[in-house]
Amino acid sequence: MKIGFTASAFDLLHAGHVLMLEEAKAQCDHLIVGLQTDPSQDRKTKTKPAQSVVERYLQLRACKFVDEIIPYNTEQDLEDLLAGMHIDIRILGIEYRDKG
Repeated sequence: MKIGFTASAFDLLHAGHVLMLEEAKAQCDHLIVGLQTDPSQDRKTKTKPAQSVVERYLQLRACKFVDEIIPYNTEQDLEDLLAGMHIDIRILGIEYRDKG
């Protein structure tokens, strides 16, 4: 089974997010989604999410392309999470592909 991983805050889930999740799921058998609780903790240029993490979690859970959701707080938490997981493919948005 090919396991994929992608992550975002998914604040105000929209059609672009759903299309990205559909494309991500097409690349794997099991899609794990990292849900960042509050991006403003790491990047002061980001604003606090308009929706609670519970609201965003419920929206992602309703998306047929998502198999598993793992909330995380900071970018360091994400790195630690990824280090302890076996994933076959990490799906990144185009804005993150050249950032090591």
